[in-house]
Amino acid sequence: MGKFAAISVAILTVVGAQYFMSGMQSARSTNVSNSNSQYEVLARQAALAGMNVAKLKLSESFESTTEIGQHQSSDYEVVATVSGTSADIVSTGTIMNADGESFSYEISARYDEVFSPLASAAPEFMSYAVLSGGDLNINGSLTLPTSLVGINSDIHTNGDLHISGSTSSVQGFGTYAGSVSANPAPALYTTFSPVSNDAELSSVYKSSVVDIPDFDISAFVDAIELDKSSESSQSVSGPQNFGGTRENPYVWYIDGDLNVGGTTVLDGYNIFLINGNFDIKGQLLSGSTGYAGDESSIAIYASGKVDLTGSSTVEAQVFSGKDVSMLHGSPIVVGSITTLGTLRLSGSPQINFRSASPGLTTIWQPRSRFMALSEYFEK
Repeated sequence: MGKFAAISVAILTVVGAQYFMSGMQSARSTNVSNSNSQYEVLARQAALAGMNVAKLKLSESFESTTEIGQHQSSDYEVVATVSGTSADIVSTGTIMNADGESFSYEISARYDEVFSPLASAAPEFMSYAVLSGGDLNINGSLTLPTSLVGINSDIHTNGDLHISGSTSSVQGFGTYAGSVSANPAPALYTTFSPVSNDAELSSVYKSSVVDIPDFDISAFVDAIELDKSSESSQSVSGPQNFGGTRENPYVWYIDGDLNVGGTTVLDGYNIFLINGNFDIKGQLLSGSTGYAGDESSIAIYASGKVDLTGSSTVEAQVFSGKDVSMLHGSPIVVGSITTLGTLRLSGSPQINFRSASPGLTTIWQPRSRFMALSEYFEK
């Protein structure tokens, strides 16, 4: 072999060795990169697991929370911060490699609390101007006009209907599931005069029982989010604005009686859940509601008795677990009355029918709640 050939072989040997070493280093680098990518994938999976845990917690209760846990061989820490109807979630997945090096992956998202629309109307048992689960006794001079064009101010009793006197006027049908009596007898038909009667029905007739739900105050409290809870009887008076809206009414639970004296004007939409009696000797009036529809904006739901006397006025949809009495004087209800007990009307009471609001009946018509994703980032 000549000198030139020997030098060429030596050069090729060195170059080959360099290429071999370079290839080995490249392979090692590729393996390390692949290994790091695998750790990143595992850290991301842990972050996703944390995100799912936070979403589950928020679906159960829309409140700020911090959760720590493990997913396979990785750890996660997730923090959900609630402000109003939005929740910001930051979830971090972490894993250590064999050399003790830490790999992290962060996912952040914002979710908005969203509710399904309100029902188009209140439940059937609140579609009457007056509905009694027991007997309905009309004495004196009841006036029940309608302020809604073409809408009857209907009354119904699941018990017996008794009419005494011939000076009452109801602009709607009178129906009963039990028996009926009137003194004098013609008052049975002169009392009722529906403004809409396309089917040409009798103004008073026997009908089937209307289902009225049990008054279960515990179930009501569980079915709705409370804004205020009182452990004893309460009184309200004067102008009040608790900030309730049709979509999100102000809910006050009272473990006792609610008494109203003087003139009380409530702005917005309000629900009173009363584990006791409702007694009014003044005026409970609706103020500014922020809604143009002609419907009630105050709900009085009392497990006990409801008594209205004198010249008291209540603008509300009323539901009582016991008896309702409008006795003596000229009390006025602008709204509707539903009672599981007996309804007694005497003196010169007036009930101006106003439709019950579905915004105040979600304890019977619950809205679905879900979370809508508005922002999402990974890094």
